Amino acid sequence: MNKAIIPRSRSIIPVLVVAALVLTSAAWLRSAEYDEQYTLFVTAGPARPVWPAHAFAAGDVRTLQAGHPGVVAIAHELRTGDVHPPLYFWLLAAWRGAVGDGLFAARLASVLCSLATLGVVAAIGRLTGLPARLAVLLTLGCYGFTYTGTIARGFALAQLLTVLGVALFIAYTRPPFQLYGTLWILLLAFMTIEMPPAYQQMQAAFRGLNPELEDASRILGAGRLKSLLSVVAPLLKSSVAATWCFVFIGAIRELSATILLTTSNTKLVSVLIYDLNEGGQLGGIAVLGLVLMAVTAVVVIGANRLANVGGMLPGR
Repeated sequence: MNKAIIPRSRSIIPVLVVAALVLTSAAWLRSAEYDEQYTLFVTAGPARPVWPAHAFAAGDVRTLQAGHPGVVAIAHELRTGDVHPPLYFWLLAAWRGAVGDGLFAARLASVLCSLATLGVVAAIGRLTGLPARLAVLLTLGCYGFTYTGTIARGFALAQLLTVLGVALFIAYTRPPFQLYGTLWILLLAFMTIEMPPAYQQMQAAFRGLNPELEDASRILGAGRLKSLLSVVAPLLKSSVAATWCFVFIGAIRELSATILLTTSNTKLVSVLIYDLNEGGQLGGIAVLGLVLMAVTAVVVIGANRLANVGGMLPGR
């Protein structure tokens, strides 16, 4: 089996080498663009620096694009100026710190992302029975891919993440990770969707705790685990219940991911409501809507009571 895989892997290497030459040449020959200069400014310091009042040469701008700000400074620039997802700018700032501050060096980061995308395209071709080399060449021949895959913007990274998502979806439909059509793929999707907002809420809850409370417990002789269970956990009980309710409500009404992953054996209430709406069965929609409201109300009230939200325990 391994002997069969190695030749197939080697057969794609010449195509990727050609792709690397094409993308690198395009990155070297293409003239600079306005958006790329904004990228360099964001990853070097102020996104909109104070320009000199007198005439200056274009080469003088290079000194303004040679800084190395931290992740917090980059996020602040993106939040106060043009709003962009910070992941690409963080990765590019680290890349420029290791490789160099020039525009071509920044474009090379996009070239690497594009080459990785082509590798994933080849893997998708093999998973689906398509010629891997042909799939890579067709993708490389698309002007949109070659253009967005060589400029110093976040398009190449976005393309890589998108293709990775497609590859994971296909991989989950085949052994040994055959999760499609099971409840496990829905659980994984819900965890992926709801984890960021849950993390933000719990992070805010942890920041609201006074660290001196845990320090006082440690001074009185309690160990780290006992301090966590006796001091931190009771204080976070209401926040955990609120976060759990938020995640539960978001998961029970989730449709965008569920409708792609559900099958006839794993239909959830949100998909059933959608199907009934397509069929014009308003009575069934009303019944399921009332059931959803009742279940949500019972769960939220029960979680609040268990967490003792809004009041003290009886007798205290």
